[in-house]
Amino acid sequence: YMTADTELVSVIIPAHNCMDLIGDTIESILAQTHAELEIIICDDASTDDTWSVLKEYQSRDKRIVLIQNENNKGPSFTRNRCIQLANSEYVALSDDDDLSAPNRIEKQYMYLKAHDNLVLLGTNMTVCDESMKEIKQSNFPTSDAGIRGVFARYFPIVGPSAMFRKSLFLETNGYLEGHRIAHDYLLYLELSALGEIANLSDALYYYRLQPSSITGKNISEAHLGSVQVGMTAHLIYKCPANWLTKIIWVGRIVIPPLIPTRLMRRISLWFTR
Repeated sequence: YMTADTELVSVIIPAHNCMDLIGDTIESILAQTHAELEIIICDDASTDDTWSVLKEYQSRDKRIVLIQNENNKGPSFTRNRCIQLANSEYVALSDDDDLSAPNRIEKQYMYLKAHDNLVLLGTNMTVCDESMKEIKQSNFPTSDAGIRGVFARYFPIVGPSAMFRKSLFLETNGYLEGHRIAHDYLLYLELSALGEIANLSDALYYYRLQPSSITGKNISEAHLGSVQVGMTAHLIYKCPANWLTKIIWVGRIVIPPLIPTRLMRRISLWFTR
């Protein structure tokens, strides 16, 4: 439902070579029960017809704001650029091949607005295959203490499900542009130093597993990135790391290069909370 004091929410979507999938993503945002939206989509120098698809959607709905990168800059640069343009204090994310439940933005906005101590709010997710057939649901911790308690071991936030406050984002270094893997989690750790973080228990984000995604193509690099973030969480942000966590760090460095990518992806999925 909408109330008189409902505020604008800016939804940020970096898009790259996603002409066949971006339409479903946009449809899921346009269908949100929180209708007061600006949807900022940046085409990161796609070489397919992504831009034409985006222009078609913009012609139908003026809430869509389109920009382009002249050269492929990657998701960190692209998200930073979009957030700088956002006209709302409330910034929600989405990847270009995933879907959001119709009430996702409303639930996050209402919860974040009601909890001034929160700097970032994620949701749980439904993990899907390439055709959006459900594989499993995540069960990430919801409280600040629960999230900090496991951050050194694994990522307890669905990166693109997050909503945060722009004013606090501007106090951080933003997304680190040298990082294509785990760039969002380094930002979230930085935000966590400014206040509390939380997850909604509801699975309001539908995450599409894509072998062609950055993470899918570079599974060993993704595991190495997770170790770097885990160590950063422990050493700089004082998240606990017991002996089991440190064994997992070693395993994530040593094991992935020895196992075929397809099998490693299945193992990684099985360990998804």
